[in-house]
Amino acid sequence: MKIQSVPASLAVLVAIVLTIPNAQAADREKLLYSFTGIHDGYYPDSGLVADAAGNLYGTTYYGGVACTGKGCGTVFELSPNSTGGWTKTILYQFTDGTDGGYPTGAMVFDANGNLYGEAHQGGGPFFSGAIFELSPNSTGGWTESVLYSFSGQQDGALPYGGLTFDAAGNLYGTTIYGGLSNSACAISCGTIFELSPTSSGSWTQSTIYSFTGANDGYWPLSSLTLDSTGRLYGTTSRGGRYDDGVVYRLSPSSSGWRFDTLHTFNGQNGYGPQSGVVFDRQGNLYGTAMFSTNGYGLVYKLTPANSYQWKETVLYRFTNGTDGSWPTASLIIDSTGTLYGTTVGFTVPGTAYKITRNRNGHKFELLHSVGQTGAPLLRDKAGNLYGTTEVGGLKFGTGYGSIFELSPVTP
Repeated sequence: MKIQSVPASLAVLVAIVLTIPNAQAADREKLLYSFTGIHDGYYPDSGLVADAAGNLYGTTYYGGVACTGKGCGTVFELSPNSTGGWTKTILYQFTDGTDGGYPTGAMVFDANGNLYGEAHQGGGPFFSGAIFELSPNSTGGWTESVLYSFSGQQDGALPYGGLTFDAAGNLYGTTIYGGLSNSACAISCGTIFELSPTSSGSWTQSTIYSFTGANDGYWPLSSLTLDSTGRLYGTTSRGGRYDDGVVYRLSPSSSGWRFDTLHTFNGQNGYGPQSGVVFDRQGNLYGTAMFSTNGYGLVYKLTPANSYQWKETVLYRFTNGTDGSWPTASLIIDSTGTLYGTTVGFTVPGTAYKITRNRNGHKFELLHSVGQTGAPLLRDKAGNLYGTTEVGGLKFGTGYGSIFELSPVTP
């Protein structure tokens, strides 16, 4: 987890009282894999993605033997085996050269089974990051290719939040830095980019928005969410009127892309969001802010009030108790509107939790203490949840990280 320091501001509190979190775990946990150190990778902080066969794929920020020191990161596969366990295979080890290094953000599949992801650094002579593709090859391995290397200039620098595909096969993402020069951000404010495939097999990069550090925010750390009309939604960790971050929307038009700030955080209603947002069936948005007035973060809901301003309701404030603290990962949502998320933990272990609707509003439920995790959960059709811890196994403390499964306990 890479924490941005964000100052708090005073404002009016909008909140809703929720059920006190359960003291007992609601799901049964299983450790699928525990990383051992440099050679097999460590610090898996980007979440998992699954294929149709139930194999899990992810990245480690460090590790691998293709790079000196701590290692520059890996891509791995975890496959269920005939003995009821799981087998881990390293698909690629980064060198921090032209291939990139230190992968971040959950990867995405295309329809042909190729994986796409972001390298936070490396990628070329400017060491500003790259977008990569991993494709299965004829020998049973995987071949890595770089689709685009950032220059650190107006095209952006240091991609972070992960990638999003649209129906036409274009990829969208954000960079923390780069874009138009602006003193408001000390370095530069970050960008939103699009990568479009060409008929020749190459990809064309376009910077579709450069943050200014004003009401639009700056330093976007989140992934992007695409709605059915092709509009993109995300958050910035800083900026806005109170410098506490914003939720924004980017809408395609005949003259380019229109940027709208939907919500501005003001300290008491959360600040420093690092996660993206998710939609429910009614068109409401949900997300997390890493910090709040008590310092431990919250879960929020945004309801459209008009075309450009959305009303916030705070669904839950973390207490740094058994419920956890510092939610940095994006939420996931199921068909019933139940939300699932994780917390990193501060002086307590990180947690996996869910928030369900009830007649009084929403109910918070602790699923399990899972150790330090800044990655989103992955849910399968059976209701099992999969996730990663950045350090340790399923316990709070030192170590190299793990992959876990949470299975619903039948009443």
